[in-house]
Amino acid sequence: MNMWKITVIGLALMMQACVSTSEFPENGSPSFTQSKEFGVLEAKPATYQGVAVRMAGRIVDVIEQPNRETLIVADWLPYPEDSYVEPSEGQKVAEGKNQRFVLLFPGKIGRGYEWKGNTFVTGAKVEGMKKVSGNQVPYLVGSCLRIWTTGLANTSPVPWEDGGAKIDKRSKTYCLQ
Repeated sequence: MNMWKITVIGLALMMQACVSTSEFPENGSPSFTQSKEFGVLEAKPATYQGVAVRMAGRIVDVIEQPNRETLIVADWLPYPEDSYVEPSEGQKVAEGKNQRFVLLFPGKIGRGYEWKGNTFVTGAKVEGMKKVSGNQVPYLVGSCLRIWTTGLANTSPVPWEDGGAKIDKRSKTYCLQ
């Protein structure tokens, strides 16, 4: 084998190692970072029908389905700059009403991560609207879900070590294979 072929193979392997393998849709996928953007989804869901989006929220309720799926009712939160950053109230506008949505995750989530108040980010596809507590809200089907244990039921977080720094919030990622 000549040196040229070895160089080409080496470059190809290096380029493959540098490719991002994020579980969350990044390129061109809308992320809802402002209240008015989420308002468009609420008012005109057909605009996003079938579109992969990035969404963040705070868990209001979790309903485990008999077919090993998890239905999450959530209050919308602004999507953070990176899917590894916990979402917060940030730019959320207090309008007197919560901007709510429903996320169906085709899998189970672990004990402690289903607590009310936990925050999450998801890569999901908009499927339309669903009735929750008498209101029509956006309905999404998730393929990946990262949850932080920040919930109201988590009164005594378990600190763990991360490079010498104690961290009180744990996160876990769930993705379809």
